[in-house]
Amino acid sequence: PQIESFRTRGGKDREYLITELVQIGNDMQRPASERDSAWANLHFRLVEVAMMLLLPLLALALAIPPKRSTSALGVFLSIVMVVTYHKINEYAQSVGAMGIVDPFIALWAPFVLFALIGWMFYHIAYVPGGQPIGALENVYGKTARGLKRLLARIRRRRGDDAAEAAHAA
Repeated sequence: PQIESFRTRGGKDREYLITELVQIGNDMQRPASERDSAWANLHFRLVEVAMMLLLPLLALALAIPPKRSTSALGVFLSIVMVVTYHKINEYAQSVGAMGIVDPFIALWAPFVLFALIGWMFYHIAYVPGGQPIGALENVYGKTARGLKRLLARIRRRRGDDAAEAAHAA
């Protein structure tokens, strides 16, 4: 294809190379908003790559269910965690680009919290009988039982209301 039919690279921070983002972030001749946007995009890229390094540990920690359990809670939880983490990063990038919060703090603080994956992996790998999602499995079971009881009460009350209505007629 003709190269003229394509647009040129650049113009938006998401198209810059990492070295270009560093140059823009350090260039005091540029407006503060442009520098903040460059730093936010740089840190966003770095934490996303760093998270990719933790994903295999997350997969191992959550893929092994507690003993005598057939639940897929770990698979569901891992999907929710990864998507939520990505959305938090997108929000932190926009807040950092606006200059409300320093981009380094906005993007690396959630990563540090999410790095608890290392603790979960440690429990699976080195603690005898350690099941990091065992507690989550218990909470899930209790919540499911409570929800079933609540639905049963609602059904009984509806049945009682229907019986009263039929008796009144």
